Amino acid sequence: MVNEKEATHFNVYKWKARLAFDRSKQIHGVNFWETYAPVAAWPTICFILTLALINRWHMQQIDFVLGHTQAEAECEMFMKIPKGFTVNAKDSEEYVLRIKKNYYGLKQAGRVWNQHLLSKLTECGFTQSKHDKCLFYRGQSVYVLYTNNSILAGPDPEELEQIKRDMTNAGLNLTSKPGVSDFLGMKIDRQGDKIHLTQPHLIDSILEDLRLNIDEVATKQTPASMTEGLCRHLDSEPFDQHFQYRSVIG
Repeated sequence: MVNEKEATHFNVYKWKARLAFDRSKQIHGVNFWETYAPVAAWPTICFILTLALINRWHMQQIDFVLGHTQAEAECEMFMKIPKGFTVNAKDSEEYVLRIKKNYYGLKQAGRVWNQHLLSKLTECGFTQSKHDKCLFYRGQSVYVLYTNNSILAGPDPEELEQIKRDMTNAGLNLTSKPGVSDFLGMKIDRQGDKIHLTQPHLIDSILEDLRLNIDEVATKQTPASMTEGLCRHLDSEPFDQHFQYRSVIG
């Protein structure tokens, strides 16, 4: 549920849960090898947004439905039957699940999905950029990819629609929506000849974690000095663990 105060900051698109593989049980050279998967650099994403703004291009935001699992498993693997599922057998301990698809949680899941998507995009006539492995070109259109989320931009809306049809015909299960209002937690607000980028979700999350969103918190107009180094305060009271320090700093 989302109360009225929270609803002013974000909207819940969907509720979902997924079963994940326990990667700690994987063995290098047996059921996983390479794991690196590229993602688009933020300068590339900003460059595409700038091009679209200057040239008044049309944009489509594309999301792949359960993207990782659209690729086949890299090798044969098995996992224990999750709690809550029952097997109609005398000795259910003898049964396991056979992994047929590139499942979430696998060490190589991101890489296998990226390679699968690259082959599909090549099949659709895309050319991969030499400067960013997650930037692609086709005709007058450009396509930038970050794992399952992507932006398709170009001057011809019909060309964008044809590209989406070709991607679907190539076997990719995707959803799309016109324009780009938010991407990877970044709110994108197109204001005339400018693009305003903000991160309200991240800011609200940090404020909540630090408990700075309550009325009793005192605020300062002047920020702390950036040139003064932090030092230990041995005489201070021990940290009371009222927030997850490592998580917030990260």
